[in-house]
Amino acid sequence: SASLDVLAQESGRRGLVGFLQPGASGEDARLSFLEPYQPGKVPVIFVHGLLSDPTTWLNLVNDLRQHPWIVDRFQFWAFRYDTGQPFLRSADDLRRQSQLAVYRLDPQGKDPALRQMVVVGHSMGGLITKLQIANSGDELWRAVVKRPISEIKADQRTLMELQQIFFFAPNPFVHRVVYMATTHRRSPWANRRIGPLSSCMVREPAERQSRHARLIADNPCTFSPSVQQRIPTSIDMLELTNPILRTINNLPIA
Repeated sequence: SASLDVLAQESGRRGLVGFLQPGASGEDARLSFLEPYQPGKVPVIFVHGLLSDPTTWLNLVNDLRQHPWIVDRFQFWAFRYDTGQPFLRSADDLRRQSQLAVYRLDPQGKDPALRQMVVVGHSMGGLITKLQIANSGDELWRAVVKRPISEIKADQRTLMELQQIFFFAPNPFVHRVVYMATTHRRSPWANRRIGPLSSCMVREPAERQSRHARLIADNPCTFSPSVQQRIPTSIDMLELTNPILRTINNLPIA
């Protein structure tokens, strides 16, 4: 328990800042180990929900550590992300960082446990979790854009980000997922008065806003209203009428 308590005190709670000002902390989304890497043990990655951070999992991890058969088989990792930004971006961050972790820890592919990952997602984190095992095809793209990505006018960096966020295959290292109170179809709070009010308080970095404005201006009558006026926040994407959320719910699972 002592090590987890120290971790909690050192980390603090950055959930509110990560929601209101994505990217403001200067810390990008990050996959962290709650203990040193142990070959032969299956990683369990915990993904927190809205207005939260990895410290929300510490009591659960502490309880799980009381069971010898769990300690003998599993090791615990956590994923931190800014919850105000679109969770499609956060899902891309988790895909890339978990795969990079496997390649760095086991470049010769000798540890099969790393290819049996379990991802546990709470609330909005469950949507990020589902996007680790789903195949996007072109469904997400067609939900909000009227033209193929090959016809989009944008700088190379923007095009690369759009490609990564909207087009992906299942994460090959994830074997099982666990959803906890996940908003697969919608969050009723997103459509109530508090939802739009909270969404208006989110401030994306100026650089992202500028690139988004240029993308819309260079491609008139191309994007759906859900992304036309501004970068959609995570709250926007949880609304009942949001086309991205509806599409995610129907994506085929690996």
